[in-house]
Amino acid sequence: MSRDGSQGPRKLNVILSGAHRTVVSIQIVKRGVEGPVHFVEKWYYVYIMDKQVQDALIGITSKLHLRIFQHKTGAFKGFTSNYNRLVYWEQFKNVNRAIAREKQLKGWRRIKKIQLIVSMNPTWNDLASEWYPAKYIGPSTRP
Repeated sequence: MSRDGSQGPRKLNVILSGAHRTVVSIQIVKRGVEGPVHFVEKWYYVYIMDKQVQDALIGITSKLHLRIFQHKTGAFKGFTSNYNRLVYWEQFKNVNRAIAREKQLKGWRRIKKIQLIVSMNPTWNDLASEWYPAKYIGPSTRP
């Protein structure tokens, strides 16, 4: 034990889990008090939703699964409830880069957005089709 009462150096344990989040657990030992401290890395997503006529809605969120669920169930009334298929998304660690990318995509002409979607999702499949039980979402409005 050192003069200040600490029981030795700090211990660092890193635990990686999940596809989209990294949980870091730090074990701190100081003055006889010990306990875990958890940090969760936050991810930001730029996504493109589609409705029936290849009309794209571009958005940004830190909770992709929740936001897509809100689109699909029409949780918020208005034009966004008409967009029910996730056709493209990108993941960012930095919110400023995500915002810049969203602005960039929104500035593109329609044909360039379509080319981006087709480059990653040529059949325009709903990338979130397996995320939720059908009883909550209902049948897709487009094959």
